[in-house]
This record gives sequence, structure tokens and C-alpha cells, in this order.
Amino acid sequence: IDETNKRIDGLDKSLTARIDETNKRMDRLYDVVVRRDDHKVLERRIVHVEQVIEGMKEELLKLAA
Repeated sequence: IDETNKRIDGLDKSLTARIDETNKRMDRLYDVVVRRDDHKVLERRIVHVEQVIEGMKEELLKLAA
């Protein structure tokens, strides 16, 4: 029985370590997905700001003419 308990304890430690490692990988994956999402949002905002600036430049050229 003692030998079986030792094997179970060893298995428990092994499984716990594997689960912890899997959780770390999932955390990293989540961070990558969130960063990618943030990047897309910022990219859209930059495109919008660039369009607004172009519109302002056109208006200034009209006023200067």
C-alpha cells in the first residue's frame, strides 16, 4: 500500500506540474490574442485620424485658394 501511495503522490505531482504548464501556455496565448486585438483597434483609429487630417488639409487648401 505504501508503494502505491508513493506512486499516486508522484503521479499527482506530475499531473499538477503539467496542468500548471498548460495554464501558463493558455495565459500566454490569451495575452497574444489580446495584444493582436488591441493592435487592430489602434490600427483602425490611426487610419481614421489620418483620414481626418487629410480632410483638414483639403479644407485648408480650399480656404487658402
